[in-house]
Amino acid sequence: MTKKKNLFSDILHRSALARSICWVILVFIVLIITFVFSKDATKKPVLYSIAPSVASPGDIVVLTGANFGTNRLNSYVEIAGSRITNSGYRDWSDSSITIMLPSNIQDGLVFVGTSLGRSEPLFFANKHEIPSAVKQGIGKLLPVITSISPLSGCVGDIITIRGVNFGSIRRDSCVVFNTDRALDSSLDNKIKASYKNYDYESWTDTEIKVRIPDGASSGSVQVQTKNGSSLSQSLEVNYPVGKKTFTGQKTYILQETIDLQNKTPNIPLELMLFVPKPQEVLNQHISVKSVSPSPLITNNDFDIIQTLTPVEEKQRLSQEYEVVLYSYNSDINANSVKRYTNKSANLQVLYTTADECVPSDEQSIQDLSLSITKGYINPYQKARLIYDYMIDNYKLLNLVRADKEAALDLLDTKAGDAYDFAIIYTALCRASNIPSLPVAGLLVEGGYTTKAHWWAEVYFEDYGWFPVDVALSAGVNYKESEGASDASGEKMLALRDFYFGSMDTRHIAFSRGFKQVKTSTSESACTTKQRSFALQSIWEECSNPNSSYSSLWNVPIILAVE
Repeated sequence: MTKKKNLFSDILHRSALARSICWVILVFIVLIITFVFSKDATKKPVLYSIAPSVASPGDIVVLTGANFGTNRLNSYVEIAGSRITNSGYRDWSDSSITIMLPSNIQDGLVFVGTSLGRSEPLFFANKHEIPSAVKQGIGKLLPVITSISPLSGCVGDIITIRGVNFGSIRRDSCVVFNTDRALDSSLDNKIKASYKNYDYESWTDTEIKVRIPDGASSGSVQVQTKNGSSLSQSLEVNYPVGKKTFTGQKTYILQETIDLQNKTPNIPLELMLFVPKPQEVLNQHISVKSVSPSPLITNNDFDIIQTLTPVEEKQRLSQEYEVVLYSYNSDINANSVKRYTNKSANLQVLYTTADECVPSDEQSIQDLSLSITKGYINPYQKARLIYDYMIDNYKLLNLVRADKEAALDLLDTKAGDAYDFAIIYTALCRASNIPSLPVAGLLVEGGYTTKAHWWAEVYFEDYGWFPVDVALSAGVNYKESEGASDASGEKMLALRDFYFGSMDTRHIAFSRGFKQVKTSTSESACTTKQRSFALQSIWEECSNPNSSYSSLWNVPIILAVE
């Protein structure tokens, strides 16, 4: 009996021990599970802040927090139920995410999602959807660039910019590129693609095809509209032929005046003046400082247009400009210049065709051009051969000839002024299928004195426009030839090399190529000025033929130099 009791007690003791062990194991398992789950929970993304929390399409937004992961992989940012697409991510780290807001962004909750779950949300608001006194509609949205292709190219190559809010018509909108021209850090180091150079191929609200403009350098690209500028995207610009090197900068305050006298004060005098203004080009930045009296039109690309009704007995018109000039060297590899691959391009067609100013279709020009360049196909070599031929065979007259004299006289008389040299050089180049144009403007002498002057530009593929001043190399009277002196200050013997491809800060361009101005009425009496500081068909238009007046266009003067 005693043995049975001991056995029974032993069994009960062992059962209690087993139950205790089971409970310990169970508690241990629960602790492990709790630890694992709590550890995983700490790895879920945590969103601390959004900056800014109120923003517009195209803006950059930074999300800060923890446990985002060092690489995005399949992780994501979700705003108002829509996930940001791959192109919208700018940077991703474990504690910070940078995104660009898409064009269709909406108000709503923001989550960061990873393989371990989603963060707790924060709220984002689309700035354009916030009520205001005057609600902004779709037309007020900033332009947004979503892609550029290709991401590299040469001057003249077409790139395609895709995005939204560009506008269905370009109007005054533009594409802005980086450039190296500004040596003063206070100036904006940007240049615009130019319709004058046929840089724009097409423009829609979501896609722009534009050529990389002359003078562009690697860096940012932006679209500018009346509503503002897009965020910048990067573009690499290559220079297989060579790159212009900017070496100097100078600022002038320029004044242009016209004196008028009404000789028939009893007869109404209705007069329209097309006042040339300096051009915005690669090496020249212009801002209008003042215009008196108040003009009809100031934002014309070529002229300030004045209408006077009636004209006082004596009256002076005055315009002042700030002109920032940049000097540069061509740094071109002549052997790398290639023949033109797209002869149907607008620039190629326009600037190899004769016009009212450039007689490149004359048989005498055609024959002479062929005799000078025969056997050569490289456009650079042909342009240089024509340049050297003119300097060696024609005499430069320092007095400007009368308007009625034809530039073609140079071929027979072997002598002409700077205007003749520029026009004939341009004509000979066009006859040789080299895109070229004449440039009219001012030559600044001794700091403040100016004189009307003419030179030319030729265009090389993958490089851009290349300046050529035949007259200065041929011996035009010029008090100081900046860039044409050696380190000792003595005049260089190699003027010829310098003015074939280099530009100083003493050439102020008022017109590139000839501008055809149309009359407002067929009965108008018009005045032209051929050998002046601009190339345009009409300078003055008088709508009343019975009236009489006189005008004096003074040579623009320099008021200040910086």
